[in-house]
Amino acid sequence: MITGAVAYLGLIISKESKVSEFRQQWIDSLREDVSTLLSHVEGIRGSSIVKKYLHETNASLWAECKTDMMGLKKKSATIRLRLNPHETREEERKANEQILDALKKYKEMFDSRDSNFMDLDGINEQLIMATQTVLKGNWDRVRHGEPIYKTSLLVAFLVSIGALIYLLLRSGLLQSIRQLF
Repeated sequence: MITGAVAYLGLIISKESKVSEFRQQWIDSLREDVSTLLSHVEGIRGSSIVKKYLHETNASLWAECKTDMMGLKKKSATIRLRLNPHETREEERKANEQILDALKKYKEMFDSRDSNFMDLDGINEQLIMATQTVLKGNWDRVRHGEPIYKTSLLVAFLVSIGALIYLLLRSGLLQSIRQLF
């Protein structure tokens, strides 16, 4: 019975370790996606402002911004796919909503002919702050372990204590100790 319990706990610990490893990769990927998206936003802003003041045509502006616009669309989709729209933890759910709101604001801004690029700093800050909240929540889950992992450790500890008490009672050692005091 004890061997089965140890094998079961070993499987759970191994699985949860892998989940934590995947979560760490997810954290790193989200961080990379957001930073790449922000670089594309800044590329579009820079090109758009310069072209606006030089009174260049939309065709030349598109040629200048095409790579950044395509990168922005790709990274926006990637970030949206990484987020859980049904997150149960309140703080992370709100942060997910703020990230999605920032992505929506980027789309609206770059789809409009009369965009005020000075608003980008606020949207960028919203995206960064919300992403930091999501990253911290997930990092805490990696650091402290997944809920099943923590429960398994508690069960393993309780089983070990129970087995130790059983062995002490069975061997009569506990009664010998009691007689000394």
